Amino acid sequence: MTKHNPNSESMFSAVVRDYARRKHENQYNFADHIGVRQTEVSSWITGKSLPTGSTLENIADDMGLAPETLQSLSRVSVADAMKIVLENLEQEG
Repeated sequence: MTKHNPNSESMFSAVVRDYARRKHENQYNFADHIGVRQTEVSSWITGKSLPTGSTLENIADDMGLAPETLQSLSRVSVADAMKIVLENLEQEG
């Protein structure tokens, strides 16, 4: 079994995990709301898979995002996003 490396977590995983907690309290409620099993939500959060098609559209719609925007988050790691933010802060100040 491979240990989860938080530095390689995608922004997609982080956003979905946080959104599920904040708006739906947990993965089970979120899964029920968008019409999938909790195991699918868990798989997205751990980075094992990504939603596609109408499931991606349902998630994006629930979040108020375009599906393309939500999907693009899977290509950026949390660590890389933080580097960009910190670089921008350094340039500003």
